[in-house]
Amino acid sequence: MRGCLIALQFLTSIPIRVKGKISDRELAHSMLYFPLVGAFLGGALALIYLLFRAFLPHLVVCCLLIVSEILLTRALHLDGLADTIDGLSAGKNRQETLSIMRKGEVGAFGVIGLVMIILAKLTLLYSLPSPYILGGLILMATYGRWSLVFSAYFYPYARKEGGKGKPFVGLVKREEMVLATVIMFVGSIIFARWATTILFLVLIAGLVAFNSFLKKRIGGVTGDTLGAGCELVEVIALMVMVGLKG
Repeated sequence: MRGCLIALQFLTSIPIRVKGKISDRELAHSMLYFPLVGAFLGGALALIYLLFRAFLPHLVVCCLLIVSEILLTRALHLDGLADTIDGLSAGKNRQETLSIMRKGEVGAFGVIGLVMIILAKLTLLYSLPSPYILGGLILMATYGRWSLVFSAYFYPYARKEGGKGKPFVGLVKREEMVLATVIMFVGSIIFARWATTILFLVLIAGLVAFNSFLKKRIGGVTGDTLGAGCELVEVIALMVMVGLKG
């Protein structure tokens, strides 16, 4: 239960405060619950959709869903995406790229990246047939949080001096990765059924390509790149679902 609360505290804006000092190992262990937190976030978005779809235009509801996700997550992963794009676009070498990413000052390329990812989500949600929106929201958020576990387990941490993402990347264990994947698959089978295999293969391909590029460019992953990967996975998941259902 403590691990789940830690995951909720870290990934959401819900006012939860876990008592006592949280160790690095507890942070890593909490990743087991990341897909569950994703399902919870997706469920909250699905509830918002059900509440407002009856009296608001579809486009307005889709905008509301995007805003709600940003508020529920404190823009945690969008922040990582912006920092990642700024670092990769302006950094001339590994150290300069990591230094720019650490500063956290959003530049022009970061802003452009944020606009593009938000527009992509909005367009895809709007294009997803109404009968599949509820499942799409839950799967989008679940896959996104699972991607954090995948990237943290299979790829090294890029900063030799350490950082905020180090406990997650360095200490997550195989059993936590496996259990998180089982949770993700259960949700996927419930809401995607026959499309589960296609979704999973496309998302794995996207994650491997993205993280392999990062490993070559900066030597591994960071907290910022984990967030960027989460955002990319959400977009890829929606794109696949629109392609299959559209």
